[in-house]
Amino acid sequence: MFSVKDAQKIISENNPNGYYETYKKYEELYWKYIPNWIRRYSKTKKVKNVLDLGIAYGTLGIFTKMNTECNLYGVDFIKYMSEELIENYNINYSIKNIELDELNFNVKFDIIIFTECFEHLNFNPIPTLNKIKNLLTDDGVLMFSTPDSDSSWGKLSKYKTYKDIPLPNEQSEILDKHIYQYNLTELREIFDEVGLNIQKTYYTESGKNVMHFIIQLSKNSKGGSELE
Repeated sequence: MFSVKDAQKIISENNPNGYYETYKKYEELYWKYIPNWIRRYSKTKKVKNVLDLGIAYGTLGIFTKMNTECNLYGVDFIKYMSEELIENYNINYSIKNIELDELNFNVKFDIIIFTECFEHLNFNPIPTLNKIKNLLTDDGVLMFSTPDSDSSWGKLSKYKTYKDIPLPNEQSEILDKHIYQYNLTELREIFDEVGLNIQKTYYTESGKNVMHFIIQLSKNSKGGSELE
């Protein structure tokens, strides 16, 4: 069985940014249940195409590719992934601002990975989530993680509510930082409006009372164990 550590080893062997050797020691704390969810899903369905939004160094993308033999697509706002990894593992890689740019692919995706990016969105998240939803196959899944604002993370935002965040605007300055952090009530409300159904929800802890939501979503209503 191909593990997260195996994926990290591949990345380390393919000339990553030097910070990866530090980052890989704790990255799994943010999304540690998602690898098992990907394995379970791939046992029930042939996984042909996978999109990792905010792919960064590529750990979850490579893990998924090696376990499912999928075609891996990766998108990021800033380039962290090494050229060697992109070439050696045939990753369809592109630099895009997913809030402002078109997400034009000639395929739909069985799995979309969207971890530790939601809180970085500069604009109201609903238009971007609608774009992401439209990229899923009918029975595809979205693997999602983000900080829990009800934990020690707090809101860390000038906005009182996510509804105050402006809609995407190409004239706005784009900031590379946490813009807004959500609680579970807000996430449920957003997912309901977009038409994404929660199949699984879990918490993970990256520090003392530093909590993250890990959520599996789909366009259909099958599944649905709310807080595991």
